[in-house]
Amino acid sequence: MKKILFALAFIGLSLSTFGQLDRSIRPKPAPERQLKIGTAETFELKNGLKVIVVSDRKLPRVTYSLIMDRKPINEGEKAGVADMMGQMLTEGTTTRTKEQLDEEIDFMGANLNTGTTSAFSSGLSKYKEELIALLADVVLHPSFPSESFDKLKKQSESGLESSKENPDAISSNLVSAVLFGKDHPYGQVMTQASLEQIELQDVKNMYAQLVSPENTYIAIVGDISKKEAKKLVKKYFNDWTSTTTLSTEIPSAPATTSTNTVHIVNRPASVQSVIEVTHTINLQPESADHMAVRVLNQILGGGMSGRLFKNLREDKAYTYGAYSNINTDRYVGTVSTTAEVRNDVTDSSITELLMEINKISTEMVSDDELAAAKESLKGSFGRSLERPSTLSSFALNTYRYNLPEDYYQNYLIKLAAVTKEDVLRVAKKYLSTDGYRITIVGKSADFSKKVAAFGPITYYDFEGNVTDAPIELPAGVNAESILANYFKGLGGLEKLQSIKTLEVSREASIQGISLKSRDVFSFPNKVYKLQDMGPMGKIETIQNEANFKFMQNGMETPLPEDQLAAIKKEMGWIQELNYAKNGVVCKAVGMDEIGGKTVYMLEVNDNGEISIDFFDAESGLKLRSQESSTSEGGETIVQNIDYKNYVDKGGIMMPEIISVPVGLPMNLEFKLVDAKVDGKIDATLFTK
Repeated sequence: MKKILFALAFIGLSLSTFGQLDRSIRPKPAPERQLKIGTAETFELKNGLKVIVVSDRKLPRVTYSLIMDRKPINEGEKAGVADMMGQMLTEGTTTRTKEQLDEEIDFMGANLNTGTTSAFSSGLSKYKEELIALLADVVLHPSFPSESFDKLKKQSESGLESSKENPDAISSNLVSAVLFGKDHPYGQVMTQASLEQIELQDVKNMYAQLVSPENTYIAIVGDISKKEAKKLVKKYFNDWTSTTTLSTEIPSAPATTSTNTVHIVNRPASVQSVIEVTHTINLQPESADHMAVRVLNQILGGGMSGRLFKNLREDKAYTYGAYSNINTDRYVGTVSTTAEVRNDVTDSSITELLMEINKISTEMVSDDELAAAKESLKGSFGRSLERPSTLSSFALNTYRYNLPEDYYQNYLIKLAAVTKEDVLRVAKKYLSTDGYRITIVGKSADFSKKVAAFGPITYYDFEGNVTDAPIELPAGVNAESILANYFKGLGGLEKLQSIKTLEVSREASIQGISLKSRDVFSFPNKVYKLQDMGPMGKIETIQNEANFKFMQNGMETPLPEDQLAAIKKEMGWIQELNYAKNGVVCKAVGMDEIGGKTVYMLEVNDNGEISIDFFDAESGLKLRSQESSTSEGGETIVQNIDYKNYVDKGGIMMPEIISVPVGLPMNLEFKLVDAKVDGKIDATLFTK
């Protein structure tokens, strides 16, 4: 009975309490609390190496992060050598070959990475000594094998070649040059010219001058005690001596101008413009404004909830995405807003970017925007704590930038304290509405006259060097004249139309696999094409007066109508001869340079699919066909088919090599094996 009465009394009390609540008022969130993040313990070796230990026993893992806290490096005419040095540290040591390093890492299921001023290893804590031993070996005893240097140099050459056609890479070079200048470390980029000058001895010299325990930190985080860490660090790093002789004088970045300026790299083949509106700021990592600036950036363009994204994508449909970034740096920080947009809305997009910058610098943000930005930053901060490397970064940042020891423990408290007034204050301080560098990589003919309204224009090449404005096509050069000159260069239109039979064989190889192609024509309407991919199978396409077949490994394969139509269009020999019949529309769009040769650019519109063909202005021959597409994420993807080293075969000029992309930066080079003009062919090929 007492239990029943007690229960009834409890229910009554609960109902009474509940009845006093006003459900129309949203409960206030509890105040943010200090986070419990592992406490850092420190010690220093006699050679100056500083060590930070954060013991975290939640998982049986340990992470070693080494950072050399150096000023930016001025590499001069050999820009890129420091990066190559960093990559070569894991190519072998005086006691281990690269293969041995890789085998040890794989056996432990661990990670080992190096950079210009950093090195990192992580894995299970039962291998804590093996991991620090490997880290010390690659940092202190690299062997710099010549074969690895040669391989890395070739890879760098391929990467540079690919970056010439990558609008995002070109934009990065342009922004660096415009913001910092070519004499500033932040404005220097590896180029073909600088790469050619780099020798193996330069890499070794850079190592000797740069790698030293002075101003170097190691953060050790995970299932390890300070006592264990100290013993291991002393064992493997105690004999590391200082050798630094590298000059670290940093010239000033170009001063911000009082008015906006426009900087363009002309890419006539571009279907989109890569825009960045940017300038430099003085915002150091330890600044008291840092937290308010993070909230500001999140509201302006930190993601899909940012004003830029909502304006340029959701409202205007100009782009897949528009974002901002406010970068802190000990020497020179940056503010930037970016978007990749259609050529025809380049000027309109710049107008909107500048408008949003001005608006957030002059008007208070809303309560909802402030709350949403804080929640987003709170969430990303929480997720970052799931990564072991995060605690390493926290420890290193705290000591490198002289942050308060409880900086990250109080991160959420500081974030919650940011007000709308704080956001407006830092916006006015760092987002000046004048003096922006507006950089654009795109087809300047579509927007140059319009963007001149934003400021004086300077043109650059793909490496960020100042160049002349684009050359206009000479009088009389148009689509018809370019194609006529092409047919003439091939051997003459009369010769091309008089051929009865043609057979062309090509061959390429990839990873030891031989790939062959064979094209056989009996004009006017019989075609046989073979793609022999060795162990991957064969594809045959056959066309005669009445039939068309697509065969895989000897079996006829049905295809959707749209694919069939596309394949049939490509069955001809010289596609340009059939443009009128197939409804292809061409337009001369400009001039460029390929391999030192001046080329005319022809825009080819095949029922809405746009490509650009490049024809040698002197010989008339086609040197390149370029297609641009946009990925689901809005990234511009450019693919080139190059036609090289034309040779005479029976009175017809044919490319000795056709280079076809199979994934950046790899190309397949199909080499001409044989070509027979008006020779005997196997007529049964057309009746399979």
